[in-house]
Amino acid sequence: MDLEVGAFAADWKHCDQVANYMARAVSFDRADTFLYSNQLSTVLNELLEIAFYQHRVLGVLRCTLFRDGPLDRIEMRIPVDSLQSEFYRNATAAAQSPDVAKLYTRSLLGEGIPEHLSGFLELAADYGAGIWLEELDGGAELRLVADLHFEEKPLQVLPFIQL
Repeated sequence: MDLEVGAFAADWKHCDQVANYMARAVSFDRADTFLYSNQLSTVLNELLEIAFYQHRVLGVLRCTLFRDGPLDRIEMRIPVDSLQSEFYRNATAAAQSPDVAKLYTRSLLGEGIPEHLSGFLELAADYGAGIWLEELDGGAELRLVADLHFEEKPLQVLPFIQL
């Protein structure tokens, strides 16, 4: 889904609406459609909220969902300037920390972890998201990736049995 940054950032409700729409659209064949859609919507909403607050005025925000068996990947291409790029690098590094659960707990308790890092920490600590970052277009755009395993096994279609 491609979203013009100015239009996306014009209204807070866009985060929730886009997250719900995308999650429902790709949840139809999961073992527990409602649970999967709810989890994916929550993660997407968190990433979109981060992009909402850390956006550059011009450009297109691209959000793509991929699935490979039990792996779900959310890929966001985000236009940035040097300030936003630094935020995303710091947030990604925090989410990749081996002590991410402790960092997340400290952020919830207000113990020296910047509040704006909480979203990334939550995704890594509570959802087991593998979060990584890549600079594109000479640093004018970032590719933010979150890898998730909501289901251990993909849905298997059983053969029809006639009684």
